[in-house]
Amino acid sequence: MTNYGIRRYHKGITKDIPNDTKSVFIQMENLDGKIYLLSQNENLYELNSGKVHKIKLPNKFENAKIQKFKIIDDSIYLIKDNVVYNYLPQQQKIIPALHIPKDVEINDIAKFQHRLFFSTNKGIIHIPYTNTFGFQPLKLFVNNITANGKIIHNMDFDQLKSSQNNIEINFDIQSEAPNAQYEIYYKMDDSNWQKISNFNRRLVFSSISSGKHHVVLKIVRDSEVISKEISFYISPPFYLTWWFLALLGIALIFGIYFIFKTIIKRINLENSKKIEKLNLEKLVNQNKLKSLKSQMNPHFFFNALNTLQSYIVANEKKEAVFYLSKFSKLTRSILDMSDRDNISLKDEIETLKVYLDLEKARFGNDFQYNIFVDEQLENSDVTIPTLLIQPYVENAIKHGLLHKNANKNLEVTFDKFNDMLMIKIEDNGIGRKRSMELNAIKNKNHKSFATQSLEERIMLINHSEQYQINIQYIDKNDNRGTIVLLKIKASDV
Repeated sequence: MTNYGIRRYHKGITKDIPNDTKSVFIQMENLDGKIYLLSQNENLYELNSGKVHKIKLPNKFENAKIQKFKIIDDSIYLIKDNVVYNYLPQQQKIIPALHIPKDVEINDIAKFQHRLFFSTNKGIIHIPYTNTFGFQPLKLFVNNITANGKIIHNMDFDQLKSSQNNIEINFDIQSEAPNAQYEIYYKMDDSNWQKISNFNRRLVFSSISSGKHHVVLKIVRDSEVISKEISFYISPPFYLTWWFLALLGIALIFGIYFIFKTIIKRINLENSKKIEKLNLEKLVNQNKLKSLKSQMNPHFFFNALNTLQSYIVANEKKEAVFYLSKFSKLTRSILDMSDRDNISLKDEIETLKVYLDLEKARFGNDFQYNIFVDEQLENSDVTIPTLLIQPYVENAIKHGLLHKNANKNLEVTFDKFNDMLMIKIEDNGIGRKRSMELNAIKNKNHKSFATQSLEERIMLINHSEQYQINIQYIDKNDNRGTIVLLKIKASDV
């Protein structure tokens, strides 16, 4: 076989063999005196009796493309489409012998001690030698199973920890060749079958839930099916174990008990505060009644009636009617206020004016008063505690101006500064020091209303937290009078 065709060499004589096929041959083998040729276009030919003709292969191999062939004993081994076939010419029979991977190339085939050896670019493959090969049955092996990268043994499959929930199953398939044609499926528990690559030999399951699990691995080739089943159990995490749930239940019961006890304690505390508040309100009301009695004391009534009598004796009917009207209005206002805890600033100022008008009628022209109100307060809805200002004004007159001979002046100013109501009561009387000296002469045990009942009432009001009242007494220079400064803070000021 040369580049110029086929030539026969016999006893020193070379003779060309006719080739009507016009094919170029690349391989030649001898079997029982017959020469078998493989053409460049992958067809198998036979040289017999000096003639070349194409071999007619049986069945579906009639027009098959043959990549290589090898003659051993009375068989011709054909390599076609990654499969090695055993061709028996005398029986006109072709039997599959071996599957080979796509990346494997067979270089040569040899027989040794009842085995066939295939020399490939990847190494040696050997199988038992027989004229009736057929495909060998598939076998499925589980090489190992790992949990979190560590191999586990059969005895540990039912004792996996909750943290060992990343499972990897490594398996292998035994067949007559590495690339035998089959399909691989798997499923876990009641999930659907999943198909994986024919070259994959690993199943990976990540973050598996606790409990019993069942994995089925299945290999399918034509009608042949083999499977492998693997079961394992992952323990639940400690917070799902019965003992932890029992402890949690006990802790929950104690927690509910503690919360319930805390709520009861808080309710009792709130009730105690309410009772305390009621008691404070009771004390405030009692103190208010004291204040009311103090303002409507017999001394005030005596002075008022004396003034009214003087008008009647002097036959000053107009003045008597005016004074009596003012007196009854003041009395009615004070009685109305006794039923309320708070009063609007406007009503308090009106009542104060009536009281000062009565005092002016008693003192005559020697007594002058002025009331100044900040524009911001004229139309506001500011409220203050009932009967709060009038007692301080009365004290200014009784203890400061009463002992002054003439030019008795009194000023009451209402201002608003930020969220604070500022009330200033200023007189030009004899001053607190001189007043205390005179009172000490008259009554050694005397203590004025302002320093006892009023201070007690202010303390109770501050404790109730509805108002915050601050009182400041300022003595003017040379005992020329006194300034009483009240600072009242409330939510509506």
